[in-house]
Amino acid sequence: MNTALWIAAGLLAVIFLASGGMKLSQPKEALKAKGMHWVDGVSPAMVKTLGALEVAGAIGPILPPLLGSPRFWSRWPPSAWPSP
Repeated sequence: MNTALWIAAGLLAVIFLASGGMKLSQPKEALKAKGMHWVDGVSPAMVKTLGALEVAGAIGPILPPLLGSPRFWSRWPPSAWPSP
């Protein structure tokens, strides 16, 4: 099961990285020529922001397990909720 999850995470990371990299590296006109007609409705800065977020989305699930993120991080989210 762990192998299947790594394969799925890797495939999603590749897709997000390719999509985000394309938005970061090409101008709006080139993206529109490739069939992304939605870029007409947004600014170039928004397209670059979406690309950066997609690249971050590709790195996010892969990097922490590879770096061996500490176990104590899993205890932090519950402590963020206020006590009743």
